[in-house]
Order: sequence, then structure tokens, then C-alpha cells
Amino acid sequence: KRHLQGVPVGRAPDDTYTDFCSQNDCYTEEPDTGVDIPSLFVGGHPVNGASNGAEIALWVDSLSVQSPVLPATSSFLAATLEDFTAHINESLIQAPETLEAKLTDFIIGFNGDWAALSEPISAYLDVFSNAYDPLFAQASLRSPQTFDPSQTLAYFLQQWMLDSRFQGILDSTDSGFVFEDSKIWPGPVSADAPRVSGSVQVVANYMTDPAIRMSGQETVIRPTGYYAPPGELITLTVPFEAVTDNLKIRIGIHRADMEAGLWSEFNRFPRISSLYDI
Repeated sequence: KRHLQGVPVGRAPDDTYTDFCSQNDCYTEEPDTGVDIPSLFVGGHPVNGASNGAEIALWVDSLSVQSPVLPATSSFLAATLEDFTAHINESLIQAPETLEAKLTDFIIGFNGDWAALSEPISAYLDVFSNAYDPLFAQASLRSPQTFDPSQTLAYFLQQWMLDSRFQGILDSTDSGFVFEDSKIWPGPVSADAPRVSGSVQVVANYMTDPAIRMSGQETVIRPTGYYAPPGELITLTVPFEAVTDNLKIRIGIHRADMEAGLWSEFNRFPRISSLYDI
């Protein structure tokens, strides 16, 4: 289980893994406050190593998951975004403890209603980017735990958009969103740089062993050699027969999840690659 900011907050002890949970129950002793991003990983560790316990199987004979927190209304979430926006533009200054409380309520109750929240989210990120430097402005690592409430809210919203909005289904209405951090890395593209059209032949044949899934070898990536500037709308046309051929479009080759290990400091957003269905 991981805190919103990527810090591990609890896991079954390694000795419990080693004896297959035969002596103790596998559970996290810390109560769930609802602030954590819902996540569950059973067995070993997604990025194993000498410090991450034994590479063994784990049998689970009973598992139940409950959420004591109901999603907030979209009007409540929009009002919270407006309060944070007003705080940054100094039309409604609020105490740090007030912002912390509102931030917790927002994250706990966030419902992902993009249709209702896209405008206040966009307005907040615009005001935030004008008032703050990029969250990861330097190459040195930075812990999100050091963010103030306004920075944490911007971090949460942008990572949610990368995880949930910019995945699965292409939507042209998403064009125009340019995160401030993209100016630092991977970097801007000059408005004078030519935008080009071209064709790419993709070798779609790929032989693999369906019984082995290691290091992502169940799939293969075919780079196109083209770069899509942040926030700009691009058009991709594929042959009709590719629609049902289980091919996908990946935007952003850096697909490693920086929160998959024990890392708690980053110099970019933990997940920045988008994968779209054809």
C-alpha cells in the first residue's frame, strides 16, 4: 500500500512472507485513513531485490476489500478547486491548516467526474502554473512530501489525468493541456519547428511464449521515430485490419512506473506514458 505521495506505508513483514504466512496473518497494522490511492499487491514485490523479501508464491484463502468513504459530489469538489484557485491568486487567503483539511477531503472524495470537473481543474492548473515553478524543475530528486497543499493538489490532479484520462480512448477534447513540467522535461518544441505528415511501416508480427511473462516480453514496442509536442493534437490513421489486431498506440516511451519500487523521491511524474486502444 502506498500513500498518495508514493511513500510505502505498510507491508507484510518479510519473515511472514518467508514462512508463507503460516505463523501470522498478512495485514497492514496501520488503519486506512482513505487518503491512500486504492492499490493492492499480493505476493513478493513488483521490483524485487535483496531488500524486498523472498521470491516465493503466496496463497490467499480469504480477501475482502471495503471502502468506508463515499465519493464526494462534483459540486463540492469544484468548490474546493475554486477555493484553492482563489488562495493562489490571493483573492481568498486561507490558513495552511485549512488548506490541508480541504486537500484531504478532496482526495478522499475525488470521484473522477471529468465532465463536471474539467473546467475547474483546468482553471486551477492554469493559475497554479502561473504562480509556481514546475514541480520537478531540477534534475535532482524531490519528495512530494515536501509539497505544500497547493502543490500536492496539482501533483494529484496531473498524475490522475496521466493515469486515468490520457489512457485507453483517444479524445480530441483533451488536446491543449500542457503541464508546466513538460517545459523542463521532455522539453518544448518550437512553434516554428515544422509539423510533418508521414507514414510508418510497423512490423506487427511478434513471437513469444505465452507461458512466460518477464520484463514485459509479452508485448513488443515498435518506435515510429516521431515526436508529439506536449498538448498538441495529432492524427493517426491505421489500416482497418489493425483495429481488431490487439495493437495499441503508446505516447511517451518512458513507461517505467517510478512508484513500483521503494522510491519516494522523483525528478519527474512517476507515470508519464499513455497507452491507447486502436
